[in-house]
Amino acid sequence: MHLDFGTLFTGGVGALLLSAAARALPEPAAGGNPFYAWVYRFAHLLLANFDKANWRDDSQLSGN
Repeated sequence: MHLDFGTLFTGGVGALLLSAAARALPEPAAGGNPFYAWVYRFAHLLLANFDKANWRDDSQLSGN
């Protein structure tokens, strides 16, 4: 698979925009719309997993 700078740049900008959009969501009100509460939790869970997947500890030896 070949990735050029434009593809990486577009993906990086997309990830930043998605992160900013999810963090800008106001917290759901108690007793509010259950669908909005689900979307809010899902967006934050998705971003937490994305951040965790991209985190790497260089002090740990690789299995490869």
